[in-house]
Amino acid sequence: MATVRFSVHRNPKKDEAEKDTYQVRQECVYTVNTRQLEDHLKLHAIVRREVMETALTVLRDEIIEHVLDNKRLHLDGIGTFYLKIGFRDRTDENGEPMEVTFDDPADITGNDVCVKGIGFTPDADFLRDLSDKPAHFENVTGRGRVGHSVDYTREDIEARLREYLSANDHITCRDMQKELGLTEYISRKWLSSLTALPSPFLKESKVGQVYLYRLA
Repeated sequence: MATVRFSVHRNPKKDEAEKDTYQVRQECVYTVNTRQLEDHLKLHAIVRREVMETALTVLRDEIIEHVLDNKRLHLDGIGTFYLKIGFRDRTDENGEPMEVTFDDPADITGNDVCVKGIGFTPDADFLRDLSDKPAHFENVTGRGRVGHSVDYTREDIEARLREYLSANDHITCRDMQKELGLTEYISRKWLSSLTALPSPFLKESKVGQVYLYRLA
């Protein structure tokens, strides 16, 4: 049986009675990248690496082609991909980001619009299969406690990690939680960002079941 780990967090806004309300978030261990997925499939003899690489490339290109052609792309048993558009970001006279609003629809032209992302709506049977899988839910913040993290900029995080790694060979997610006052979720999110290509700040290696991070 799978164990789904979650944490409890306070919502930014209070309810109508001015009382705090709370939400739960899954505490992901890490993000599985393409290489790790291919290794998993190879280990379990599900599909060859070259077949997987071809399938992902074709799927990526087909999603882009169809959503830009004003279509939604539906994959049976998985769900539907669609294009998300919005207004292009603007800056004020000081170069600061500003909210983009229009009070006259006649003022909106194609030059004001851009791609914001890809949306995904899962099929009902996909969600049903997911929900039907037996799972145990574990509160990693502890009953009655609320998870929170210290807010850092990227520059702050990099400075703190440089300082830590100047005295230590590596850092783990657990070390990062302890040293920087972060929840596991936020630690994993930062580590994923800091190891991302093309200019990673950290490099990742695995020893047993533990991931170690060093300066790239």
